[in-house]
Amino acid sequence: MSVAASESARRLVQRSGRTAAGRAVGRAGYEAVARGLAAALAHAAPGVSIAAAGSLADGEIVPGVSDVDLVAVVPDDDAAAAVRARWVRLPKPLAAGLAVYRSAELRDSATVLDAPAPATLEDSLLRRGRPRDAVYRRLHPGLNGAGATWRVLAGPPVTPGPPPDPRLAAWLELQWWWRFAFLAAARPDLHYAPYVAVKLVAEPARIWLWLEHRERVSGRIDALLRALARAPEEGPGIEAALALHAQLAGRPPVPLPLLLATGLRFAERIATRLADDARAAGHTTTRLDGDHATPLPLVDWRARAMPPAAEESLLALPGDPADPEALVAALALERPGLAPALCRGPLLVLPGDALSDRVLLRAIACPPTDPVCAALLAGDEHAAFPELPGLSLEDCSRRAAEEHAAWLRSGGEDPRLLLSSARAALWRASVLAGDPVLPLTRAAVERAIGGPPDRDRVVALVAEAVAA
Repeated sequence: MSVAASESARRLVQRSGRTAAGRAVGRAGYEAVARGLAAALAHAAPGVSIAAAGSLADGEIVPGVSDVDLVAVVPDDDAAAAVRARWVRLPKPLAAGLAVYRSAELRDSATVLDAPAPATLEDSLLRRGRPRDAVYRRLHPGLNGAGATWRVLAGPPVTPGPPPDPRLAAWLELQWWWRFAFLAAARPDLHYAPYVAVKLVAEPARIWLWLEHRERVSGRIDALLRALARAPEEGPGIEAALALHAQLAGRPPVPLPLLLATGLRFAERIATRLADDARAAGHTTTRLDGDHATPLPLVDWRARAMPPAAEESLLALPGDPADPEALVAALALERPGLAPALCRGPLLVLPGDALSDRVLLRAIACPPTDPVCAALLAGDEHAAFPELPGLSLEDCSRRAAEEHAAWLRSGGEDPRLLLSSARAALWRASVLAGDPVLPLTRAAVERAIGGPPDRDRVVALVAEAVAA
């Protein structure tokens, strides 16, 4: 980092510190609310711990913008039910949230990409309604292990869990945070939009620092400063993010194109690192069976293991995802079954409603994480899956079949999931047979099984594929 850049960053942090000092009363209010809620929840059942998470834990609270994020760690299901029941009854601010985990769940380092087969529908991705907190933790695992960044407010100490696979955690975290780019572009009037814009640089920078340099940083300001030292060429965007953070209380103007472009360049660095690892590990290909017409079939990880619609399409659009207007135009086309996409280098950005579960596991992709979309966009008839844990052909086909098996065991009959269940079974069986073929469309699935998928036929196919 140059002397000029270093001095500029120092002044920005000092300014932020002075602003933070002026917000001491607001921060104290957050802490008081959090501790009051924690004390009440900790007494809901024996052995319950309540911890602060997010900005409440790392000390970077922005009054009026930050949420009161709490975590309950409980010994068993009865304690979990008691904590949730008390949470519903407690008076609390609208921006307060609570996640509940059993102690045993914190010892599990698996992400959604390398998780074992779901034991019940409750543990699966295909349950009705919102996934439970333990499933959400696998979608948004953090970089350091469950509990590593929490601050216990009440109850016994919490032992952090082991860290997840660095590559999987890095990409899942990037997906989790990048979906808010769509919110920042579409709703710049929101009172927390400037803070979201800061996160669009700070979070990709934090992820890159961990994946590339194994540096752990405690907060967003630290992440921005360390990224400035490691990547001084990103100085304009990083300093703009620091300046914006220093002015959050005043509803400042947001240089969103600059911040989007900077965040995307850090995302490209992450994608490049994954591509290097993928080349070193080697790959296994699967043939893609189905129509490659525009719009293309969308058969990414989400469509294979957590499909929101029977058949989905990918509509590649012109435009740069660093351009807020391009994101807004793409968002206007997004709907169930159709995912608009913008390309930038190795990245595929799929705008969607940031606050909807439809965007989970989908906001941003690259060839190692989504080899099927990469192949289809390139006009290839084979997709190359890297031999990396959680991203390999073996792991991806297994997870798709296991998720649908859990749904079928629960008595599920939704026609859209019968179709994706049949696809998962056919793909898994072909992988086990040594001749991988992934059916992309309804026509390809029906051709392979000799007609529309009926439940009895699909149950047999999936059971055979999972048992093999």
